[in-house]
Amino acid sequence: PAFSDPMQISYDPQLQESTASVVRVNHETVRFVAYLGFWIMVLSAVVTTTLFVDVDFDKTPLMAMFGYNNICVYWDFVPAKYVAALIFPFAELAFLVYLGLGYAHARSSAAMGRISKLHLRIATVLFPVTVVLVAFTRMIFVVDAAVDIRGHTYGFLSLQTALWLIAAQNAVYYDAIDKEPARRYFVKASETTVRIIHYSYLALFTAVTGLKLTHTLLLFFNDGVSFIDPTTPSGARAAQALDTAWMLLAAFVPAFLALSQRRFVRPLVISWHLQEPQSNYETAA
Repeated sequence: PAFSDPMQISYDPQLQESTASVVRVNHETVRFVAYLGFWIMVLSAVVTTTLFVDVDFDKTPLMAMFGYNNICVYWDFVPAKYVAALIFPFAELAFLVYLGLGYAHARSSAAMGRISKLHLRIATVLFPVTVVLVAFTRMIFVVDAAVDIRGHTYGFLSLQTALWLIAAQNAVYYDAIDKEPARRYFVKASETTVRIIHYSYLALFTAVTGLKLTHTLLLFFNDGVSFIDPTTPSGARAAQALDTAWMLLAAFVPAFLALSQRRFVRPLVISWHLQEPQSNYETAA
């Protein structure tokens, strides 16, 4: 059955002298909200830069280092930088909540025997790593690209690594519980075909992310020399094509996968209650 209701809150009157609540949260809905927040930030930065920033896009720090401007150029200059920095926490917090809920979902699946103990141990190790990587993304707003292009870019490298870790963990996890996210978009395909599509996406995402990270790190630590030469027009176009492919695979496709998964993944049920404190007389007795 489909579980598309993202959150439900109910009150349980059966607990005497206490308040009790139950919240059903679909963590894939939270992931979609995170991507939505990211794209709202991007759109706001683009509009602000277009209307209020006077900059020569042929002479930006990104052009000097990489040979092209990617989407980050739109929040490299004031006041667009301030606008993007105000909106980004909505995406960041949603991602962090998603990571916590996703890990709780994995623990629940392990308790039901749907994933192995080894799977859970790996998830336990990667959970704090991914949280830190997502949190480090904010450095793109802290370090000015015109002052330190490397420090500025490290925040984006952190995000690239985090989003790949999320994709890899999701691929393995949803395959283990037999809930491939592509199933909604390939209704008539067999389970084997859907699984092939699922892992083909991950393989392509892995290859593009690996190439992009390697290219950037070589430019930083190999005297500006990489397997793509950003100083030539053809090299700059190739690097920009790689960047565009990564953006589609990392920030566009996963939003649709999250929309698909929220229909097939059971929501987490979180319950709590506040017990009425005992009086001093009752405690002494």
